[in-house]
Amino acid sequence: MKMINLSDYDHWIAISITGVITAPIVPLGLGPDMYICRESHMPSNLKGKFIKSLRASFESFGLEASTKLTLNDPKLLLVPICNSDEETVKNALIVADMALALFNKKYFSARAKFINWDRKLGKAVGVVSSKGKLSSILASNSSYGPAIAQPLGQDVWDWLLGSFLRGNLTELGNRVYKCLEWEREAQFSSHITHKFAFNWIGLESMLPNGEVSEAYLVQRYSFVVGAPRGADSKILIDSALKDLFIEHKNPEGKKWVKEIQNMYRYRCAIFHDGSSDLTSDDIEPKKVDWYYHLSKQLSMRVIGYAIAAICDGVETVDDFWGDYMLKKVFNEENIWLKNGTLHLNDAINFDWAGDEAYYEI
Repeated sequence: MKMINLSDYDHWIAISITGVITAPIVPLGLGPDMYICRESHMPSNLKGKFIKSLRASFESFGLEASTKLTLNDPKLLLVPICNSDEETVKNALIVADMALALFNKKYFSARAKFINWDRKLGKAVGVVSSKGKLSSILASNSSYGPAIAQPLGQDVWDWLLGSFLRGNLTELGNRVYKCLEWEREAQFSSHITHKFAFNWIGLESMLPNGEVSEAYLVQRYSFVVGAPRGADSKILIDSALKDLFIEHKNPEGKKWVKEIQNMYRYRCAIFHDGSSDLTSDDIEPKKVDWYYHLSKQLSMRVIGYAIAAICDGVETVDDFWGDYMLKKVFNEENIWLKNGTLHLNDAINFDWAGDEAYYEI
């Protein structure tokens, strides 16, 4: 059997892949620049140590590393790298994923992909070799969630699920369900541009029919953060809620308007121009990440208002954005007005260009 010569490379990564039943050594690129291979193609002095390291990687990702399946001469993408620091490995994985995409085009029936990959953190099931020393790529320890002592009673979330399954959702309930579906897609996407785009589709799904435009998105979502514009602002000034409106109007309203406009324009670039290049001169990766978190904050807040509206008997999207929101946002009973979180200005004032990661409670 032909063996792959690793002596030419001081540093390399081998990532476990699926979507190919079997393969010889398949060079990719013009160098070749990387290889699809199997563990059996590696030098004999590495095999035992390699499988041990790969098993540890599988287990850290919470995957069953079966000797009969995933560890039985596993299929790998081997990528030579210039050094083995975390940033290099992270960037190499992004390029390697594109290599698999091109491989799938060349070999039409192939569906090659990483078995597990956290794109944002730069972790995948695999092994790093640095000057002959093998290290498992380990998943980050990110366990979180509640420790449930006893189940809660039925509430509006149970109603939402039950009504969806029975086909009984109101128009507003159906929009909330769609928004949550897109939010879920965003949660499980590994590409930050896609995460933002999915969240944004969810925001658009909450609008009345025919209102997917920059002007309407600014009008609706600036209102959500306590910064109503135009006609909405005039209605509040002329209403019994005038004093509360003046007292609690968002002081950062102009910032929200500007960034909602910018997010909509970036959305258009993604959908109409196919812009997903995170190295683009037009928008920096950190700013895209910020946009994702802004859209997530808006999504959580509008869903919160919509769920409250459903509990109050509101059934249509037009009624929700009309009288209900006009009377709800600047109201003494609004929990977010009472607890001082109406404006979400920690998000809009976040220094996205800095080194600190955005933290959501």
